[in-house]
Amino acid sequence: MRRQLVLYLLSAILMMSAGCAIQPAANEELPVLPEQWHRVPQHTANSAAPALVEASAAENKAGTALWWARFGTPELTAAVEQALSGNLDIAASAARLEQAWALARMVGASRWPEVSAGLDALHEGRPGGQAQITGSRFALGLTASYEADLWGRLRAERESVVFTALAGEEDARTVALTVSAETAASWITLQSLRQRLAIAQSDLDSAQRLSAWVRARVEAGSESQLALAQQETLVANQRAHLAALRQQAAQAEMLLALWMGQTAVQVSGLDSMSVVLTELNIPDVAPGLPSDLLTQRPDIRSAEARLRAADGNVAAARAAMFPSLMLTATAGGADGRFTHLLDNPVYSVAGGLLAPIFNAGRLAAGHEFALAQRRELLARYRQSILNGFADVQMSLDAVAGTQAQWEAQEDALAQANRAFALAEVRYREGAETVLSLLDAQRSLYATQDAAVRRQAERLLAAVGLYRALGGGWDAGE
Repeated sequence: MRRQLVLYLLSAILMMSAGCAIQPAANEELPVLPEQWHRVPQHTANSAAPALVEASAAENKAGTALWWARFGTPELTAAVEQALSGNLDIAASAARLEQAWALARMVGASRWPEVSAGLDALHEGRPGGQAQITGSRFALGLTASYEADLWGRLRAERESVVFTALAGEEDARTVALTVSAETAASWITLQSLRQRLAIAQSDLDSAQRLSAWVRARVEAGSESQLALAQQETLVANQRAHLAALRQQAAQAEMLLALWMGQTAVQVSGLDSMSVVLTELNIPDVAPGLPSDLLTQRPDIRSAEARLRAADGNVAAARAAMFPSLMLTATAGGADGRFTHLLDNPVYSVAGGLLAPIFNAGRLAAGHEFALAQRRELLARYRQSILNGFADVQMSLDAVAGTQAQWEAQEDALAQANRAFALAEVRYREGAETVLSLLDAQRSLYATQDAAVRRQAERLLAAVGLYRALGGGWDAGE
């Protein structure tokens, strides 16, 4: 009868432990997304880089290039890789990730027995006099304790911290993606400002030459003082604009240095980095269904992992309201001589069942808190899916819009160059006034500057799309 009772008790404990293991999250209703994106940008026939698009598509299939390398410039690749190795935000995220996994190991250790050893030494005596009595006693013991996970609380707590650590990994990927995208954007902005500086300096030199020419005509009596004043005004405005561009370039260089984890002095070699933005590749993009977004964006994976961690918290809070069983065992010996400690060892085995009876609703409130926290994380998970879809859709629209603007800007630049050349020839021949020449000059400068800005916007839109897609759209990357 005693053996049967023990078997029944063990069977009941095993059934309760299996029944209370953490259950997977229910298949919650998620936002319904369209099966296709509203619009996918396509390069038109007069696109500036059709060959580059084909090369990028081949790289996508091969899965051999990281997204920043697909722009085809070693300078950009070097800047991003330096940022990934030297950025302090990435270093901090790596430290947070180590903390999360250390906590997971610490919580997971509670599922195993805890063994400790103790050594005690005692010396007694009565001071003074002829009848001094002294004595010594030594004790050595081992103690093992183990909490039986009857209701799956310890398992639920461990799975919760493991999923929290997995969310931390996705957070670290988000930081790395942010740093790489911001570094690429800062690099592109810096290069565009340097190109605009070169254009502004060239236009200033041209305006100064034209000013000297107009001054000579004024002195010869063939031009009015008004024309000279207008030209000098243009020269002064271009000087002011040139100074503003220099300031913006210096700030962009400092921002790039910050993303790279360095100071402006340490990256002074960036002054020699001069890249024409039109020489960069702009990869074509054909992302798949919205469901692919869920497997690539680290913020969505992080939200999902935190939701799973909340499931563990709910299960642990529920199991805390049930009794807990603690098993302890001790073994050791005691003697007056240290070498005879284990001559007569003794042992003891004990078990204690502790059930909560009254705690003023603390455990029930903890369970309600875990449930409410899970509802919050579920809402955030749903919102992260909607945000991700909207982010990609807006990035696709930006890529398409900047491509269309660039194509129109190319035509405008060609016409502005032609108009200035004709105005200059006609002014030399006396067929046009200086006002027409000044207007053509201002128009050409503004069009050249806008062309650089449009190209930078195309590149920044591509960087934004890479970022929205979680770092790329190649599953093998």
